[in-house]
Amino acid sequence: MRYNTTQSSEPANNNDKLLDVTEVALKFNISKRSVWRAVARSELSPPVRIGRSARWFPSDIASFEQGLREQRANPRNCKNTPK
Repeated sequence: MRYNTTQSSEPANNNDKLLDVTEVALKFNISKRSVWRAVARSELSPPVRIGRSARWFPSDIASFEQGLREQRANPRNCKNTPK
């Protein structure tokens, strides 16, 4: 049996790497608890569970970030904004 030794176990680029709760929190400069609150409010997609660990796809984080940008651009669509 032949094994492919030229392939690296590293992701092809950073977009392929799953992010843990600490990395997501650092990206948005929020607490880990705030990340879980965003998941509970369905603002952020639930993580993929691998054993007991939770990881997010970079595309889910990008969607969350896009939602934050849209919320900033259209403050009337924000749930917490007084009307």
